[in-house]
Amino acid sequence: MICFGKPQAEMCLRKICFGKPQAEMCPRKICFGKPQAEMCPRKTLRGNKTVKAPLLVIMTIQLMIVIMEAQESATPDRDSDQVDAQFEEERERVHKLRLLLAKGNRSIAALQRQLDEVPGRAELAQYQRRFLELYNQVAAKHKETKQFYTLYNTLDDTKLYLGKELSLLNSILDTYTEAMSSASGKEQFMKQFDAIVEGIKQNKVKVERRKSEERRHRDQLSQQLQSL
Repeated sequence: MICFGKPQAEMCLRKICFGKPQAEMCPRKICFGKPQAEMCPRKTLRGNKTVKAPLLVIMTIQLMIVIMEAQESATPDRDSDQVDAQFEEERERVHKLRLLLAKGNRSIAALQRQLDEVPGRAELAQYQRRFLELYNQVAAKHKETKQFYTLYNTLDDTKLYLGKELSLLNSILDTYTEAMSSASGKEQFMKQFDAIVEGIKQNKVKVERRKSEERRHRDQLSQQLQSL
């Protein structure tokens, strides 16, 4: 007798027999091997076919019971709603994580650009060499320009003094003959000549003072350069 319902299956598990004599001798026991045969010496197995058939029936009944229990306990609508809700939550979570990942990537890209803008050791060394070369070129050009300015100023001062000297000599030459013709003219000429000599001495003192100031300024600049 094979039953397909849960209560009936439990009742029928005890009613599976291999024949009338065995059912009468052991109504609640099913013997499958040698140990059970020893416990029931009056029972003998009919063969492999007779042993396998009840096993298959029992396994089929047990599987059907499990399936029925699962069907009774399952609620498809509720499970599907839970699955959909969980799926939506996971999708929202994935969306938020993608937004956070994109934000992090943007931050990383910004930091990478900032790092790229900072020169490395090799670039700094190259910049230093180029700046030194540029400084040397500028210093050489400045020195050359300064020498040209100094030469120009010197030549201009020389021209000025030579012009004054030439004008003085011309005035002396023009007035010498007339001044020597009389004693009063000679005396006046000598006074003018002494005044000219005194003016030249004063100019010489001024030039010497200016020379000293320029030399002192040069020494100060040299000391500053050495301190650097």
